Amino acid sequence: MILWFVLLTFGGFWLILSMIEFLAELDELLLNPSQGNILFSIFFFFAAKSAAETVEGVLRDRSQKHYFSSPIDSSSIFYSKLLRVWFYNLLLFGIAMSVVLFVIVTWNIELPIDDHFLIMLYLLIILAPFVGFNISILAHLKNKWLKKINAVVAAQMITLTGIILHSRVTFFIQLEYTLLILVGSLLITVFSSRPLYREVWINSSQGTESSALHQKSLRLPRFISKSTRLVAEVEFKRRWRRKQVPGSLAVVVVMGAGLGFIYSSLGPRPDLGLGLGKYFYPSLISMTAFLAGIIHTLIPSLNLFSRDGVKLWCLRTLPSDFKEIATGKALAILLTSPVIILAIALPLPLILDYPLSFVLFSAVSSSIFIFLMSGIGLWAAAKFPNFNESTKGSPDIITMYSMIMLALLLSVIFLAIPFTLLELDPILGVLSVILAADLSALFIIWMFKRSSIVLENMELNF
Repeated sequence: MILWFVLLTFGGFWLILSMIEFLAELDELLLNPSQGNILFSIFFFFAAKSAAETVEGVLRDRSQKHYFSSPIDSSSIFYSKLLRVWFYNLLLFGIAMSVVLFVIVTWNIELPIDDHFLIMLYLLIILAPFVGFNISILAHLKNKWLKKINAVVAAQMITLTGIILHSRVTFFIQLEYTLLILVGSLLITVFSSRPLYREVWINSSQGTESSALHQKSLRLPRFISKSTRLVAEVEFKRRWRRKQVPGSLAVVVVMGAGLGFIYSSLGPRPDLGLGLGKYFYPSLISMTAFLAGIIHTLIPSLNLFSRDGVKLWCLRTLPSDFKEIATGKALAILLTSPVIILAIALPLPLILDYPLSFVLFSAVSSSIFIFLMSGIGLWAAAKFPNFNESTKGSPDIITMYSMIMLALLLSVIFLAIPFTLLELDPILGVLSVILAADLSALFIIWMFKRSSIVLENMELNF
């Protein structure tokens, strides 16, 4: 599996770099991003990644109580966690650049970049982890006004970086301002984030979750069995209080808004050449729905059992069928999954005034993604649990990658025939995709049974 992962990584980089080289040789491009757009996208990715790692791997890491109760200076703990986030991001960037260099040298690929681009890239990669770390620390203060003020000040680093990268000033002025932002981030880290770190860690690690759902509890229909209903309600409330549900919903809505932005920029009939224009939006919608399914359904499902840790033993001692427990866990994920259909699968086809057959095909295809990924995620959660408390039960990268590849393979198997029939006859295409949706529903039921069997036979060694 590791060898396959490495081969796919090199193949993916080769494909992306070859496409960049090919597009750079064209006179007119449909999308022509500037170097500033590319640099800011890379910077924003690493800043967001650092912010997420800080929240999940630092602020919610309860094992730090041993450090704070020992005669270790709080500043040393703070700097060790900061360097951990910073180092891991630089390590990821270094691996990616090593692969890029290997592909460029091996296949003699020429990219439209210069030394100025590389200098700014390296400087932004150094800056991004500090920005993400500061934002996460200062956004979790207990005092609301101080939290808002500090978070806004720290977030201005992203805004200023974007303005500088998109400005028309010379390279040396961009370099000077970026260095000033780096110095400013370091000052915020030392004089603002460091003194507040202990307070922020206590507030974040002790489970001070929002009680917005306490007054108005979730109530599922009575036709659902009591055990399944209770497990689903508790799981959904917990995910909501930890901001996982609002966060993934926001991401899906932003992805849908991105489709609308692309439509407003390119118009209803983008000219791609080679007669491929009519496939642009259908392909874009399907890829976006697939990615939304991964973010909103598959990845959150992978830690449905491992996140419970020692509490999972209590679930196993309940006088309930394991299938009902597994179904309740999955139902908590499925409750908000229709947002993928509402935000991604339906708006753009309706705006483009596509035929009703394609609108139905788009909606049903998205439901297939949801069913397949929910079933795969639930089975993998029981089959490959990770009971490491420092990671909150999050799956390792190999497991996530393997399940994403499995979801991609099953999606191709379930949708290959419907897509082909849709080209030949719209009615046959719609009927075939409905049949595929029925089969995917049977698949998720089968996965419920398999995961319950795995859960029943699981050896719990804590």
